[in-house]
Order: sequence, then C-alpha cells, then structure tokens
Amino acid sequence: MRTTAEYQAMIVDGSLDLWGNQISDVSPLAGLTGLTELYLGGNQISDVSPLAGLTGLTVLHLGGNQISDVSPLAGLTGLTELYLGGNQISDVSPLAGLTGLTALHLGGNQIGDVSPLAGLTGLTTLDLGGNQISNVSPLVGLTGLTKLQLGRNQISDVSPLAGLTGLTVLYLWGNQISDVSPLAGLTGLTELDLWGNQISDVSPLAGLTGLTELYLGDNQISDVSPLRLALPNAQIFP
Repeated sequence: MRTTAEYQAMIVDGSLDLWGNQISDVSPLAGLTGLTELYLGGNQISDVSPLAGLTGLTVLHLGGNQISDVSPLAGLTGLTELYLGGNQISDVSPLAGLTGLTALHLGGNQIGDVSPLAGLTGLTTLDLGGNQISNVSPLVGLTGLTKLQLGRNQISDVSPLAGLTGLTVLYLWGNQISDVSPLAGLTGLTELDLWGNQISDVSPLAGLTGLTELYLGDNQISDVSPLRLALPNAQIFP
C-alpha cells in the first residue's frame, strides 16, 4: 500500500487519479486536504470514512466500488460533481446537504427512495438508472435538470416530470410506463429513450419537434408513421 507521501507526489494541479488500482484502504488519503479532484473509480473500496476531511474536493469519483454507506461524504459541501454509480447504496439521505452539486451519478445501486435528493436544486445532470425507484415525485423541484437518467427502474407514473422543462436528454427505458402524455410539454428534449415499457399511444410526443433521437422499441406501438411525419428531424428507433 502506498504512503500518504507517495500519493502526495502523484497530485497534479490539485487532482489525484487512482482509477482502477485495486485500492481497498483509502486511509492514506486522509491527509491530502489540498485535493480538489479525486478519482477512485473501479477499485475495491467499501469504507469512505477517511475521505470525510477532504473538504476542498469539488469532484469525487467513486463509481464501481463496494460502497454502501455514504454518510462520511455528508460534510463535503464543496462538491459540484459526485460519481457513485455501480456500488451497493440504498440510503442517499447523507447526500441531502450537498446543495452545491451540479452532477450526481447514482446509477446501478439499490436506491428506492429519492426524496433526500429533493433539495439538490442546483443539479443539471442526475443519473438514477438501474435502481429500485417507483416514485419520482421528489424530483419535481429539480427544474435545473438538463439530463435525467431513470432507465431500468420500476416507474409507471411520469407525471412528476412534466415541469422539468429544461430537460434535453431523458432516459426512461426499461420501466412500466404506459401513459406518456405528461411528457408532452418537454419541448426542449433532443433525446428521449422509452424503450422497453408498456406504451401503445405515442401521439402525445408529436409536439416534441426538437427531438433528434427517439427510442420506442419493445413497447406495444402498432404504427409510428404518424410520429415520423410530425417529427421530421428525429431518428425514430421503433
């Protein structure tokens, strides 16, 4: 295991990249309080408590580890980007106070309750794909979002997303959605993925004239030709 001094020598412009290094113990990093960016994706980390004092961090990558408890990150209020995809997280309540976040990646975890994220109104990118989410109503106030990934969850009601009019990219593939009418007002969308749901009526999408990519495969849609006429600029993948 490397020492704190060895890690210190690897820092470039406040950034330390330790991606995919088979690291399990991050305690030698605890003293690196000058760090602003830390990349620890693809390791074997389960305990992130030694990172609790790295309050200068603005970017933290911890994707693809074995983390279940994110409470040690609660005090890292300077973070603007946090990557936690591909871990074993179910409780995101410790992240509720990280109001400076603009990008939060939580895909591929075990999250069912997203209500602790309701106050993260600075978010522009939110990835919650591959979790156990059925209720997206806590996201109703995240009106700054431009990219939202909710693929592979258990969502049937998308009406809480109707007010997220800043969205340009929305992924809803692999859910249980039949009614897409709440999406009719999201006229800023350029990419919409609805693959693998229970949709038969796509007429509410006819006004989304900014779309360039629309994914509709593995649904119950009999005819997309009216949509092709309504959305001449869109590549439609039936």
